[in-house]
Amino acid sequence: MMYWSFCTGVAILSVSNQIFYAKKASTGKRKIFHILCVAVYIPGLLCKCSLLYLASGMLTGAFFFLEILRLLRMPPLGIHLHDGFVVFSDEKDTLVALTPIYLLVGCSIPIWIHPSPCDVTDSGLFNMIPLMSGLLAIGLGDTAASIVGSSCGRVHWPRSKKTFEGTIACMLTQAGMVYLLAYLNFIYTLSHIELVKIGLSIIVSSIVEAKTSQVDNLVLPLITYIILMI
Repeated sequence: MMYWSFCTGVAILSVSNQIFYAKKASTGKRKIFHILCVAVYIPGLLCKCSLLYLASGMLTGAFFFLEILRLLRMPPLGIHLHDGFVVFSDEKDTLVALTPIYLLVGCSIPIWIHPSPCDVTDSGLFNMIPLMSGLLAIGLGDTAASIVGSSCGRVHWPRSKKTFEGTIACMLTQAGMVYLLAYLNFIYTLSHIELVKIGLSIIVSSIVEAKTSQVDNLVLPLITYIILMI
């Protein structure tokens, strides 16, 4: 709980600092919330799956409640929430702060729709990779693609602002996390078929991330999950 409280504190400080200086957050600064999702969800899946399952649903409801407060400018939180929206919103956000809600749902939906998520993580030979579909695709892959693409990307995909360098970073980051979890024995021996599915899901989600103009926070986790569960 102390660890999760620390992550919450980091998020609050990031927003407060951005509001204080009244600066529009860059893409890189917005991605800190993607990293925080990874930092919260992976330990949760490994140690407190049932609590994470319950908390993710409750937090989604809380997000909608806070968004209503923001839209209505209800004191005392409404104004402060709107100030945070102004500095952290991107082109996908118009009147409603959809991006943070989509991020939370994208990280959570593989856990919500899996037939038995916590039975999987508690078993002796579990494979929690499908449960991590959102964390891999948007928590790590999309974040790496955005940061690398915006900072050192040179070669663009046809008719797209996305770069090949960002796509490669997206693939390598996801593959690196899978390897790290396997190395630390959080994922036990994977069959050749499972390795092929993991590789295919990483490649497909990375290409879709580069080419899609849709809400990738929802699209990428679902694509990754479907491939892994085939």
